Parts: sequence; C-alpha cells; structure tokens
Amino acid sequence: MLLYFQADWCHYCRELENNLLSLGEAKLAMRPFIKVRITPEHGDSEKALFDNLGGTGYPTLMLKSNVRALPEKLHTMNKINGEWELLSPYEFKKRLDQKIEM
Repeated sequence: MLLYFQADWCHYCRELENNLLSLGEAKLAMRPFIKVRITPEHGDSEKALFDNLGGTGYPTLMLKSNVRALPEKLHTMNKINGEWELLSPYEFKKRLDQKIEM
C-alpha cells in the first residue's frame, strides 16, 4: 500500500504529482499497490494518522510493503550538488523494489 499525504495548497505536492507520480513508468511501478491519497487538513482522523506515522511535512509518501510492517517513508528526492531533485521514474521504481525486498 502506498500512502500519499498531501495538501491542496502544497507546491511541492503538485511538482511530485506532475513530474513523477503521473509519468508512465512511475505509474507502472505503482500498479501492484493500493494507492491512498490523504489530506491531513481535511479531518481529525487524517491528521491523527499522519502524526502517528511520523509525518512532518508535505508531500510525504509511505510504503506499507506487507501486512505486518509499519509504513515506511519513501523518499522521492535526491540531493545532487547541493540541490534537491525528484527521482527519475526509473530511480523511483528501483526504490520501490528495494523496499519490497526488505
């Protein structure tokens, strides 16, 4: 299961959606997962879930790789030459695969 915590006003969330999550290769990589989009600002239970899972900012993507595992943060950016850049769809798939193998 992929949990995607976002806010309607969040520029970085739109960047993640438009420049990674909506791309064909990334969509294929996410196909095996149940995808849940959560906006913590829309309700107390959503906010409580975000807080209980250790969410600290938007966007936050978490992967729950099996029934017994707690969701783990899935980082979608790398720091290159001092600048944060989104993963490529290939790197994103590789990161998903690594989490599943653990």
